[in-house]
Amino acid sequence: MEVILKETIKNLGEIGDVVTVKPGYGRNYLIPTGRAAYATPDNLRILSQEKEELERKQQAEKELIATRSKEFENLRLTIEANVTEEALTWLQSVASAGNHLLSFTSSASVPLADILVSHIALAQWLTADASRSGEGRLWREEGGEAARLLLEEVISTARDTSPVCGREYAAIFDKLLADTVVHLNHNEPTRLRIWGPLESRLQHADLVIIGELNEGTWPRRSDTDAWLNRPMRESLGMMTTEMDDALVVAGVAEGGPAQRADVRVGDFILGVGGQPVKELAEMFRRVWATGEAGVGIPLTLSRDGQMLDLTVQSVNRSDSLNSPQLH
Repeated sequence: MEVILKETIKNLGEIGDVVTVKPGYGRNYLIPTGRAAYATPDNLRILSQEKEELERKQQAEKELIATRSKEFENLRLTIEANVTEEALTWLQSVASAGNHLLSFTSSASVPLADILVSHIALAQWLTADASRSGEGRLWREEGGEAARLLLEEVISTARDTSPVCGREYAAIFDKLLADTVVHLNHNEPTRLRIWGPLESRLQHADLVIIGELNEGTWPRRSDTDAWLNRPMRESLGMMTTEMDDALVVAGVAEGGPAQRADVRVGDFILGVGGQPVKELAEMFRRVWATGEAGVGIPLTLSRDGQMLDLTVQSVNRSDSLNSPQLH
């Protein structure tokens, strides 16, 4: 079936696009959640009118920007200030060092690799001091190392790509850094480990020091946490997966909490506890926020185009773990 997207959906399309989707996905998820509308002749006509109006506004904005740009072409700004000879010399050296990068960023077409090399050279020059080189200061610690590796890879691959507009370099650079993950190195002793109740049931060691030991009460029941999705599936008795920016029930345990609450395979999960969810991690956080195991988990589902509100009575996942034998 064809639908009109009301918002941009990853791997599907952007807002205003007319796309073809599976009938169940469209009727049970996209349309009930307001993310899309049926591609009827009336809706397509409205979409066409909205696109024409948007294009007119964009063209008017471009013309206004072009007009204002011409007004500022010959404008020069002079700021009078009292500065020391040393400060003036430093400012002149900064201007001289930055001229190369400035010439690139004001160009209509320039290789991305050349801009990056010039940018790095200027950054290293600015961070250098009398005791340490700019290269040593700029790329230090995990963040600097991640940036260095990223820029080296981009420079290597960018030499085979088309030139870019220099004026767009700032946005390109911000995007490159925004998508980079920095992994912190936590150096811990190799022979010492601090375990919680759950880890201690699953690990072995030559010597174990037990804290807060009370006969018959340790290890206590494990708290829910954000890292164990397998026990999460046990506590609700259902398997959930991400599909085309939606959460779908892929399986339910026979006789489990989800099945008893009438959750079915193929149901779309729209919300938990009255809050909308789109990703598995987000759903887990909402479930854990409702409280300890044993509480009711309110779910909002979509099934055959209809919205359903069900409550799944969770069970304690630690019941499935083997308790240690204390001697």
